[in-house]
Amino acid sequence: MRVLLGLCIGYLLGSVLPAELFARARGIDIRAIGTRNPGATNALHQLGVIPGLVTAAYDMSVGLVSMYAAHLLGVSIGWVYLAGVSAVVGHCFPIFSGLKGGQGMAATTGMLLYAMAIALGRGWLTVWGLALLAALAVAVFALTHSATVVGVATAPPLVLEIVLARPDWRFAVFMGGLAAFIWLVQLGIAVRGHLFRAAGPIAERLAHRRSPTHP
Repeated sequence: MRVLLGLCIGYLLGSVLPAELFARARGIDIRAIGTRNPGATNALHQLGVIPGLVTAAYDMSVGLVSMYAAHLLGVSIGWVYLAGVSAVVGHCFPIFSGLKGGQGMAATTGMLLYAMAIALGRGWLTVWGLALLAALAVAVFALTHSATVVGVATAPPLVLEIVLARPDWRFAVFMGGLAAFIWLVQLGIAVRGHLFRAAGPIAERLAHRRSPTHP
């Protein structure tokens, strides 16, 4: 019963979309403007700074709050992780909005950052590993100018380092699942435009450097 309650709490919390609530208060359909996504970025661009920041804070913390609620219910750690996942499911398929939600990226990112902090504290992730990931992120962004491509490039090595450290299997599945979800969403965005648009400038730069007239 406690497990079911924890999962339901996570799903219901995830089903609350602040961006949609702010938009409704102004008589606006958030799904008809901007990117049509009821998330923090669209709220920031279309509704203003305060709605955008409130939406970002809620969306990034809702998974962690759901996990904490499950922890207070006394369920095992595996179910605590699933309560956070339930919040992502709620955000993507909110019961209060006809199952039409956002991408769940903010909630997933919030939990991933939390998981990275745990991994760092327990030695499953090293400072050097984080430094290499940061260097990779900077290099990829310098070449592509796309945060989407950065996400695609950095998620696999992050998961690889965690897996090689042999953490608790439930934690490994949890963190790997979060990173895989982010990777798939970012890859989908990249395939729809960002990655291909970035490839052109990169090819031009490389061709320019190989040119005999290039100093």
